[in-house]
Amino acid sequence: MRRTLSHFHQDADLLATDLAQIKAHLEQLQEASGDFYGAVAALVQHDVTDDAVFTTSRERILLALRHFAYQTQRALDRVRAALAELKAVGASSIVERALPGAGVLDARAQHSWLTEKRQQLGGLDAWFAPRGSIERLIEASAGAIHTLLGAIERRFYANSRGSDLGADFRQLARLIHAQPAEDAAYQVFAAGFGIWTAHHPRRPEFEDIAPGFSASEGAMHTAEAVLRTSERGARSAGRPPKIPDLAKKRAHAEFVSQVDLERRSALAQDLITPGRVPLTHFSGLDADHTSVFVTLLEEALDAFDHGAGCGTAETVGARLHLWLGEFGRMVTVELEEGHLCSPDLRVEIVALGAVSAAGSTEVA
Repeated sequence: MRRTLSHFHQDADLLATDLAQIKAHLEQLQEASGDFYGAVAALVQHDVTDDAVFTTSRERILLALRHFAYQTQRALDRVRAALAELKAVGASSIVERALPGAGVLDARAQHSWLTEKRQQLGGLDAWFAPRGSIERLIEASAGAIHTLLGAIERRFYANSRGSDLGADFRQLARLIHAQPAEDAAYQVFAAGFGIWTAHHPRRPEFEDIAPGFSASEGAMHTAEAVLRTSERGARSAGRPPKIPDLAKKRAHAEFVSQVDLERRSALAQDLITPGRVPLTHFSGLDADHTSVFVTLLEEALDAFDHGAGCGTAETVGARLHLWLGEFGRMVTVELEEGHLCSPDLRVEIVALGAVSAAGSTEVA
């Protein structure tokens, strides 16, 4: 959007390309939100004991939460500020100035193109306005988490105690559907929910659950039956499971977390620069240091303040400051794992607690 505003004032021939990119982003938003709501519905409406259904829905929900509830929410204020500047210029002014660069020659096609682009810019406002689609999607993330937890609980009871509420309801629905008359269907319904004494319902003509083999078809085997009091689904023999030591598990998890924090802190300390440096200063980084550096770089770019001309990101033990370098220049940094191509940037990494001087010197 800021690129669109810049081209509106300086290079109107590129406005048509900017509007095409806005359309592509809108389609991505619509597709991602539809995928998110579809995954939540699948957890409610389908059999979550099916690993394919559960795993696919879970991954789609977590991906949407990661993008919308974390990354998009973080950038919401900056997007709204850019939208306010777009609205101040006017959607009609932008699309009319972009028309010559769109290459649309027919008068009727030009009218359609102008109408479509105005609607797309208005659609952006509907997405990012207060109480708009993005905010409603972020609020829906809490419900999605509850739905995911409910699906995990249903899987637990289905696998551990031999009961699945969804399967029970589906079986009851099949029995009701198979009854020859409405009265019989009401009797099955009443019996299923304990309203009165159960009747023997007519079973469905075709079962969708594959039956087991008949005992008469197999060979004779002698089996010893032992009756004992046991919880449904509990193990009938063997030593009872040992109660896990939660304190030991927690201590181990804290130890692993502390080791990881110390490792990340050591990697970040290695990246500390002598001042403001170009990206080529980081040539030759290995995979571990590259992972920390690229993560900091992405977060600083996401948090870039165009008014201040600087972006900041933090990790354990270090803080990265980011400035723009020479406008329009691209640089390639040779890393151990490959090439990093980026616009020219200036970077300074300082230890947390160390105060970077306001007039930090640039190191070639």
